[in-house]
Amino acid sequence: MLSHHEIVSQVEGHIERNERLVARLRELGVSYEDTIDAEVHFWADSQKGASDLGSELYRLGYRVLVLGPAADGSQRWNLEAGIRATLESVVSRETIELLVRLAAESGASYDGWGTSVKNRPEPS
Repeated sequence: MLSHHEIVSQVEGHIERNERLVARLRELGVSYEDTIDAEVHFWADSQKGASDLGSELYRLGYRVLVLGPAADGSQRWNLEAGIRATLESVVSRETIELLVRLAAESGASYDGWGTSVKNRPEPS
């Protein structure tokens, strides 16, 4: 389990990264209020940890997209889940902290999120 300091440190790192992602998305015409299809990514130390985390995410409204051994041959497990939510919700401190904590409770780590931006008009 992560210490409070480690959780805060991870959350701050994600917030910093999210600021850059949001800036780029805004350049592409996405606003905070827009609903997006976000994918969240995790690395787990075991199949059980990945499965437990996937179950908890599903309970929270995420759909599990990928749950399997890491492609790099390591002992880690890859978990990817998706949710349709506003950009504001995806990048909120509350969401980030929740994902970091849930991951830690399952022997996993939250690696961040991504989305696709298709068919958006060019900003003027």
